[in-house]
Amino acid sequence: MTCSCENIEWEKRVNMTNYEHSKKARRVASLVYLIIMSFIFIGTYLSNEEKAAAKKGPDPKEVVTFSQNAE
Repeated sequence: MTCSCENIEWEKRVNMTNYEHSKKARRVASLVYLIIMSFIFIGTYLSNEEKAAAKKGPDPKEVVTFSQNAE
């Protein structure tokens, strides 16, 4: 089983060509991954903010009583 130099060079060229062709697919996949992860992180942040606001209760300045509303 001997390999000639031509076969080795041909395999290198084929592998490099496959690598070059897959570059666009890898870039698209990484962008999709980043977009999905950003949605997850932003959603988690907003959910935590909403929970913290619910625990805190309403702001007394924003609460309108009936006596203020009648004026």
